[in-house]
Amino acid sequence: MCTERNTLGMAYKRLWSKVASILLEQRSKMSIHSVKRSSSSRGVASFIEQNYVSLKKNNPKSPILIRECSGIQAKAFARYAFGREVSVSLDGLSTDAVSNAVSKLATE
Repeated sequence: MCTERNTLGMAYKRLWSKVASILLEQRSKMSIHSVKRSSSSRGVASFIEQNYVSLKKNNPKSPILIRECSGIQAKAFARYAFGREVSVSLDGLSTDAVSNAVSKLATE
């Protein structure tokens, strides 16, 4: 059981790295805003802990900004060519749902 979990975890990280590479090739900047001590931002915090290092390793030249604010809803923003910006709400989402929401930015 534990070995299956580790294998699935590694497969998930590899898949996320591929999605992240595609996402970061298509835009010039990504920003994730969350509230540090908010229960509605727990999924965002967990997502960042699990994926930020591999995301930066795979995309060293792309700016990925993490903003901890107060009194906001958690969101991810992607800025594309010609100043077009798209955002997606991350408020109250689980780690997997945050991953899915951020990967959807790649299709915008």
